[in-house]
Parts: sequence; C-alpha cells; structure tokens
Amino acid sequence: MLILYCCLVMMSSCIYTAMSHLSKDDLTWIKVYDMGDTLLFHSGVMYDTLIVNEVNVYNSYNPFHVSEATDEYKASAEILYCIIHEGETMEGFFHISKPVHSEKLVFSICLSDRYAFDITPNLHEYESVEDIHVDDGNSRIGGNQEDKIHIEQLTWSKTSGLREYVVKDGDSLHSYTQVKP
Repeated sequence: MLILYCCLVMMSSCIYTAMSHLSKDDLTWIKVYDMGDTLLFHSGVMYDTLIVNEVNVYNSYNPFHVSEATDEYKASAEILYCIIHEGETMEGFFHISKPVHSEKLVFSICLSDRYAFDITPNLHEYESVEDIHVDDGNSRIGGNQEDKIHIEQLTWSKTSGLREYVVKDGDSLHSYTQVKP
C-alpha cells in the first residue's frame, strides 16, 4: 500500500495541472517562414537580406513532465532570424505564447536594438489581429546598444511575417521577394 501511495504522489507531481495550446490559426503567425528561408527587403536605394535561422514550436499535448519549475504548461512558438543591413548583421526574433487561462496570444518581438515584450492587443470578441506594429509606444531600446543598428519601428504580419522596418536614418525597408534556392 505504501508503495502504491508513493507512486501516486510521484506521478501527481509530474503532471501539468493546466496547459495551453496553440491553435492552427495561432500557428499561422509562425508558419509564414521555414528554417533557411531567405528574403529580400528593399528601400528604393538598398537591399537587405533576411535569413531565418530557426523556427521552434512548443505546443505539447503531453501532460507529463520531468523536473519542470512549474506545474503549468504555456504553449509558445518562435522564429529566430538575422538581417544583413549594409554589411552588418542584426539579430531578431518573433515569439508568440498563449497563457494558460486565456485565449489571447501574447507577442514579443526584437530586431537589433528594438525590444517589445508581452504585447497583448486590446480586442473585442469579434476582432482578430492581423498585424503587430512596434514603435516607441510599445517597445524600448536596449541598453549598451551603441554598436547596433537603431530600429525606429517595425511591422509583423500574420500572413507574411516581417513586412517592414524603419532604420534610424529614415530608410523604410519593405518585404520585396523570397529568394528561391
């Protein structure tokens, strides 16, 4: 009996008490790119190159876990990428997550020195988010960024990924084309 009790206690401590999951529609934000995709951005005078380094989806339906710090599972997904701008490399990411007790997505975006964490758009029930716009109003510039290219603003689209970004000198770069291997 004691063995059965110990097994039950151990098993119950290895089960998530609450889990969130990303829907097919939620994953549309991430499925815009595959690892290795290369895209060109154009400003009228220059071209930048975006390279997708990683696409990660953490959307487990398995309620069992080993050695986690929490008993709740928050589903998430991310795209890690870099942009080559005038010979320099800017790192970036786009991240979505779904809190355990909510149906609303939470967005975090970074490009070079511009960081926006935990963006939750205010929506009515019937509205949906199609674009996330990042600027001074909902983001910040990271500290010790003298050596990084300054990003004024950027827009991420649910259907096409990074759509546009504006660098400090005022150049607005728009998604131009995907480079085919």
